[in-house]
Amino acid sequence: MRSEVAPQVRRTTTFYELGATSLFELVAEFRAVAGRGGVPLWYGLTKWDIRLDVSPEYGTRTSCSTDRVMLRVALTTVLPKAVRSEDFSPEEAIEWQRFLTALIRHEAQHDSIVVANTTAFLRDVERDANREGGPTSIDQCVASLLERIEHASRTFDTRTQHGGKEGAALRVFRRTTPGLSLPRPSNIPADWSRTTLP
Repeated sequence: MRSEVAPQVRRTTTFYELGATSLFELVAEFRAVAGRGGVPLWYGLTKWDIRLDVSPEYGTRTSCSTDRVMLRVALTTVLPKAVRSEDFSPEEAIEWQRFLTALIRHEAQHDSIVVANTTAFLRDVERDANREGGPTSIDQCVASLLERIEHASRTFDTRTQHGGKEGAALRVFRRTTPGLSLPRPSNIPADWSRTTLP
């Protein structure tokens, strides 16, 4: 069996729009639409589509341990876009950029998990081709790979609290007194409430 040592990877990024004029309103808007109409349950999402092709020169596509295999991975990262971010206060604009940078970094780690696991999977297939025993079916190969990726991705999200421990959580301050500017952490007045959200 001959396999490609690395998967072919295609990456795209899509955005869902949030039209709030403040971070506090943006969080409320996100909560109202999360999980519907292409909006992920968390602020960001990395989706993967995996295609395992067996070379037609070997006849029927029955085994990934005896046929030449090509693994194609399409990765789509879904991120929020604050379409009215120009209306954010300067402090909110800084927080939004900090949050978005951390979220992009978190989703890039999901991307890395998929690529690392598909590469390791191809090496395993190559190694297993030289062992005694029956060939592994295409369906078994794909199911095994998807299980491996889902487990690694779920473990990563659990460990990082969906990126929250890495900074992919919005720190939102709600003003209850009109005209009051964002306080410094050392002197937060009683009429402010702070909410940190994943």
